[in-house]
Amino acid sequence: MNELIDFSPMPVKGHCRIELRDAQTGELTDVREGYNFISNALLTTLMKQAQKALFAGSPNSGMGLPPLYPLLNYGSSSNCNYDGMFRYLVLTDSALAESPTTENSIPGNVVGFASRAPYVGSDSKTGTINQAESFGDETKAHWVFDFATNVANGTINSVCWTYAYPEVLGSYMIPEKMSGTNISFLTKFVRIYGNPLTYGDGYFWAFSGTTVYKIDPATFQEVATYTLNSSPGGYICVRNGYLYYPTQSYYLRKHKLSDGTYVQSSATVCNYYNGGNYIYNATTVDDTYIYLSGTNYSVICRIKVSDLTLMDTRNLATPVPAFTNCYGLHLRGGVLYAVNPTLGIYSYDYVNQILTLVNNGIRDSQLFSDGTSFYLGYTENYLFNGSQLQSNTQLGLIADITAFKTYNLMARKLLGTPVVKTSAKTMKIIYEFQFS
Repeated sequence: MNELIDFSPMPVKGHCRIELRDAQTGELTDVREGYNFISNALLTTLMKQAQKALFAGSPNSGMGLPPLYPLLNYGSSSNCNYDGMFRYLVLTDSALAESPTTENSIPGNVVGFASRAPYVGSDSKTGTINQAESFGDETKAHWVFDFATNVANGTINSVCWTYAYPEVLGSYMIPEKMSGTNISFLTKFVRIYGNPLTYGDGYFWAFSGTTVYKIDPATFQEVATYTLNSSPGGYICVRNGYLYYPTQSYYLRKHKLSDGTYVQSSATVCNYYNGGNYIYNATTVDDTYIYLSGTNYSVICRIKVSDLTLMDTRNLATPVPAFTNCYGLHLRGGVLYAVNPTLGIYSYDYVNQILTLVNNGIRDSQLFSDGTSFYLGYTENYLFNGSQLQSNTQLGLIADITAFKTYNLMARKLLGTPVVKTSAKTMKIIYEFQFS
């Protein structure tokens, strides 16, 4: 029997107050406030989350807990089925008229955002929750977010909320590392793979321990397995029947898939930089070269496919000083791309050492490419029956990394007049939801 429950109209609204203060004196210089609307997208997801809590959960994983549990204990927040519904506050430049019945995506360009998890760092868009001033009880949730002088500078017209659940509305977001990016959900694998998936010779590839899995990109089924002599110490890549990977002893190996034989590079290929810092994590390959980098450095090695000798090296921090970490290397359409965990994706002309920003929102090292599109494979953990932790690998598609993408919308407040945030101002956003 299917029981239909109508959650509309939604009785809860949130009151938003934005305060700008002079960074030197602390004087309050500007205030905006008003009530948001609740998007129909929230009504679409609410029943699904209620079903999860009622029929798959337990009193310890959702419905039996206070509605704000755990309000400020983010490390335990995965225990609460409703925690992800209003997890991210997003500030945009959109002055689009409010339309609760038709809006599903947050409009405009992202000026800044903040998570209900504390943030410490130098990102120019990310604010942080003020835990000392945030609180909640059975009748209200009172959230306070702070934005420093160097954060969220620009024109703010809309204050929005979004969620963090991967299975909602057929798409999902990876919030901190993929600010403002919405990608298409493809599939969920039954196992956890060790590092980012890769693509080569017409298949997706992944590994766990010393086992390598060959995955059909049309059916997402594992069609073959291969055993390595040692577990990879970093990412893997496949080309022309060979699998390339850095070992945990910092050698680079060329493993022939058909018979399991391999050749190994000298140790200096991975252990040459700065007198003993290993460059062994991110890898990608074409017919001539393997490109190898380490997550803690911006240096890329170019290594010959034929004999695994080191050809030359490049430092991405030379053209872009802030590029001090490289979390992923990818070849797409013959172009080399490098992922920085705070800056985003850059295309890189290796020979001429020209580094060009492509997308400052996607910052996730789990990306890989089939030469045309980008994919994201990441590990999802969730509670089953309120007690046993289940994990698997999810896969999503990013067709065009240069396109502007949007969050899915839970709620939005259109400001009557814009807030102009500059480096001379600090900003506080106070958001209170009251409910019965």
